[in-house]
Amino acid sequence: MKRAYGRKVVRIRPAPRILVMPARIVLDMWHRVEELTALPDLEYITKLPEIRALLACIVCYITGSRPSSIALLPLTGVAFALGSELGIQRSYVKTAPDACDFDVPGRRTVTWPVTTTWQTLGKMLTRYDRMRRRVCSRATYFFNLGEKARGDAFARWLPVALRAVGAAAPPNGHYAPKSFRSGFASAVTAMNVSPDRRNYIAGWAANSHAVGTHYVDNSVVVDDAARFLFGHLIGLPPPPPVEVPVAPVAPWSSPLANLASRLVTLVSPLRGDT
Repeated sequence: MKRAYGRKVVRIRPAPRILVMPARIVLDMWHRVEELTALPDLEYITKLPEIRALLACIVCYITGSRPSSIALLPLTGVAFALGSELGIQRSYVKTAPDACDFDVPGRRTVTWPVTTTWQTLGKMLTRYDRMRRRVCSRATYFFNLGEKARGDAFARWLPVALRAVGAAAPPNGHYAPKSFRSGFASAVTAMNVSPDRRNYIAGWAANSHAVGTHYVDNSVVVDDAARFLFGHLIGLPPPPPVEVPVAPVAPWSSPLANLASRLVTLVSPLRGDT
């Protein structure tokens, strides 16, 4: 596209289209965090920036939150104890050019059932929180690692998370922070979750027309990843566990090698639910 301003001709390139984040990429992020959560403490700490980016993307997607709400998630925003519901209390934060409005009332708490899937996510979040407190005790927000807290920090975390799982947008567009909220809205709508429940979870107004106009992509098709992340909203049974293959141990292996193989089997991260 060209426009003429006086005698000067300026070529204007249309901005690339913001794409909906597929559930399969978010599930890949989930599995990557599972792998990193199995690391020893010292090695885990070296991966904190990557783990922070991955967990922030997962939480943003499964809650349909504004990315700024997740970037500025309170220190006490995650409530979890083994055997109890996982809960996330977001802050409703409106970003402005120079500041954020912290006086806006908090959003509703989102909770998940006591199943292995959500217990696994709860353990991943609490492990991250525990390690973050060790290296950054003065953090002011849950996903803060010592840098200045900004509502637009999610835009810097997104490329880190995509690189961690080897994901890239197709040539006809790009992924942006809004892609996660659009992905949530499109996936749950395709799964026939009621609009009232969808809007309640994500914090949209009950009669919001913006959801259908600006967030829902009706071409999204329900896949196994979407069922894994949102099946509980329509009463689907928890997905079956995925067995992690273990290399056979030769009969002449030492007892120590045999024991190590068994330990690897026990600590292998779960890939599903029971």
